[in-house]
Amino acid sequence: MDKNKKNSLIIVLIIIVVFVGAYFGYGQLSKNSPDTAYKPTLNTEESELTNNVSTNSVAAQTEVSEDVVETVKTSDAQSINDDTSNSEADDTEAEASTVMPDIPLTLLNGEETTFWQLAELGKPVVINLFASWCPPCQQEMPDFIEASEEYKDEVTFIFFDSFDGERETMDAVNAFAQEYFNDDTICVIDPGYISYLFKTNSLPTTILLNRKGEPVNGYQGMVPKETLKNAIEQLLAE
Repeated sequence: MDKNKKNSLIIVLIIIVVFVGAYFGYGQLSKNSPDTAYKPTLNTEESELTNNVSTNSVAAQTEVSEDVVETVKTSDAQSINDDTSNSEADDTEAEASTVMPDIPLTLLNGEETTFWQLAELGKPVVINLFASWCPPCQQEMPDFIEASEEYKDEVTFIFFDSFDGERETMDAVNAFAQEYFNDDTICVIDPGYISYLFKTNSLPTTILLNRKGEPVNGYQGMVPKETLKNAIEQLLAE
């Protein structure tokens, strides 16, 4: 083999090694990263609110009903603290659009409650929107349950099941709960509140609220264990 052919062969081999390394490197990066990290903001728009939510391959076909929209608006207008004095009323109203509203919720066991009866102002909250049939939800759930146990004294975890009564049924979510949840897991049946409030059509979706009840971080897609832990530690450090 002459020198030119040998050099050409070496160059080709180097190119192949680079491409193979880039391929596997990208695959590992994708595996360890959520589909989309985003800054969640509460939906305060008064425009068309009953349009069908467009979905990706793992999102539920969910129609945001007028009842959901009206409930969210009513809850958003209510003060978290009913004892707020008149002198503080203006400040409370100004903060209303940035604080998670006290929406009515139904626990998996059928018990009626509200968001701020489950959560505790002054304590960070992790919201996870999931469906039993969603593969990324199934994949990340053990890490979320583990984190909910590890941080149970410092952070409230609330799991919202994206319920449509068709693809997601009570039998399906109950079977999911038996497989993944423990006795302390807070799971509620969600008719579309989280999708509407945070303008998300992705499953899973994770929203992190600070001690004031304000959304400060979020992820669309599966959240790796280390990413979740770092996000929680950041919440606690604020």
